[in-house]
Amino acid sequence: MRGSKALWAILILAFVLRAAVGLSLDAAQPYVEIGGDSAWYLANGYSLVTGEQPASGILTKPETLEQPPIYFLFIGIPQALFSPETAIIVIRLLQALVSTAVVYFAYRMAFLIGGRGAGLTAAAITAIAPALVLEAAQIKTETLYIFFLTGGIWALVEGISRSKRGTGETAAWGKYAVWWGVAGDFFALAALTRAVFVAFPLLAALILILIFGWRMGWRKALFVGMAYLSIMLVWTAYNLAANQRLIFGGYGLMSFVYHGAAGWDGNTEADEQLGITGAEGENASAIIANAAQDAILSDIPAYLRHRVSELTGAILQPHATEYFGGESLKNLLAQWLQADRSASGLAALLSADAFWPKLALYVFHFGAFLFGAIGLLTARQQWRLWLPLVAFIAYTLAVHFVLYALPRYLFPMLPLWWALAGVGLAACWKALTRARFPREENISTL
Repeated sequence: MRGSKALWAILILAFVLRAAVGLSLDAAQPYVEIGGDSAWYLANGYSLVTGEQPASGILTKPETLEQPPIYFLFIGIPQALFSPETAIIVIRLLQALVSTAVVYFAYRMAFLIGGRGAGLTAAAITAIAPALVLEAAQIKTETLYIFFLTGGIWALVEGISRSKRGTGETAAWGKYAVWWGVAGDFFALAALTRAVFVAFPLLAALILILIFGWRMGWRKALFVGMAYLSIMLVWTAYNLAANQRLIFGGYGLMSFVYHGAAGWDGNTEADEQLGITGAEGENASAIIANAAQDAILSDIPAYLRHRVSELTGAILQPHATEYFGGESLKNLLAQWLQADRSASGLAALLSADAFWPKLALYVFHFGAFLFGAIGLLTARQQWRLWLPLVAFIAYTLAVHFVLYALPRYLFPMLPLWWALAGVGLAACWKALTRARFPREENISTL
């Protein structure tokens, strides 16, 4: 009962923090944002739902939209129902709600792996993680994508845990089949939010076969696959009927392969360089694919060095520091270490613009890696339960070794790290309390 009250308190805190940040921001600003994605997302979401051009003046063509549809529907429906500013408030409150659900998913995954203490610790971390709180107020795909992918992985872990406690054919086929269906549905919605996720269900199927063996594992994998395809193929069928094009998830990934090889100059600039301004769909994809191939094969060692450097930089840079003004925290620290090292210089560093919020982002970012690794080590006997989390982390890193990598694109794996960090922190706390307060039977043997 005490644990349930603590969980509810954490979930309420998570929602209040996210809602407070969202409601404190200007509701009109996303429509006029310069140099960002928000206005473009809003315009295309409005057009996809209403079939009309938006008042912002951004030209949209829903019938040739390359990106998956879920986020456009998510932000388009409120725009069709409410005034522009009210729609933004509704979207931000909905994103606060789904981001709070991510806190619950982290709790359940950590609870199943490491017990109630680990679950509550993971929930507390995820509830107050600055990057996740800030992201819930942004008109970008990350919050909804993280909700679907963590929900799917939670359902997978839940099914694995419950099947372990079951026996025979009941555990393989009947009683726990709902979890495989929920996982497949969440995975489909994640892939229809961000196309980069589209191949992960294959890895999930292999995980189930690895854990349960071929005889029982293929049935579970089949449930996941059937649920996944039942949603994915709806979008494919719609595009065939309405737009006469074959699409599974979305187009556009090839452009990220090209940018990963040639660097980022902006989509418009890249289109002009490649001579594809006005080209759409498969024609543009073919041109970009050829350009990416040429960029890679012209100097493979340089390409590999570039990919390692870019991916490493994206891993080491916390997401959401760009939401604050001022100079880079890393640059300020490097300048102090190399040129100053005085007390007055340190005081200036600590009083720099947004120093403390940025420091909090770094603490939660690298703390996730440190204590997440400890969680994996201390819960190694529970490898079947944390394997889906590690699989998605590895999948994300592998995909973005090929695709263009930014901290924003790697950020969706952080809630899984925070779930594992909850396990690690709980294990550290348990070891510390044992060292400080040994049991009487241990004292008597000294």
